[in-house]
Amino acid sequence: GLRAKLNRGAKSNLNQAKKQGIAVRLANAEQDIHAYYALYKDTLRRWGDGVLFTYPEELFFTVFRQAGDSIKIWLAEKEGIIVAGAVIFYCNRIVTYWHGASPEDYFHCYPNNMLHMEIIRNAAAAGFHYYDFGPSGGQEGVVRFKKSFGAQELPFISAHRKFR
Repeated sequence: GLRAKLNRGAKSNLNQAKKQGIAVRLANAEQDIHAYYALYKDTLRRWGDGVLFTYPEELFFTVFRQAGDSIKIWLAEKEGIIVAGAVIFYCNRIVTYWHGASPEDYFHCYPNNMLHMEIIRNAAAAGFHYYDFGPSGGQEGVVRFKKSFGAQELPFISAHRKFR
């Protein structure tokens, strides 16, 4: 199954996330977008000078309001609190992780592990062929995280979407 490519640490982290009660769902209200953006601001603070670029909150609202099934915002929660999120693109049988955010305070619960695993499970069930973790923004911790899922470097395929 899907867990076979995970390294031992990633499997352990998923088990911990389950024990911690991490649940995954799609964003379904504008309040979710505000909460996601707050996580993003915390992520930017943590990365400090390593940040290559930033996005305005309105971009995430535009995606939420207009993207339909081609872009989804996924959230991980613990006891009703949003503790991680990811913006995911769906195109040509490829699911692409475009953007993510999570506060350091919840890393011990491994919400990102559960978040990505559920996105991958959902995509596989829907007939998608690849999960593209996207670029790592120069963050070594991000590179290690992706490798724990068995990720391999592949040529980049780009797509664009015009919003109304």
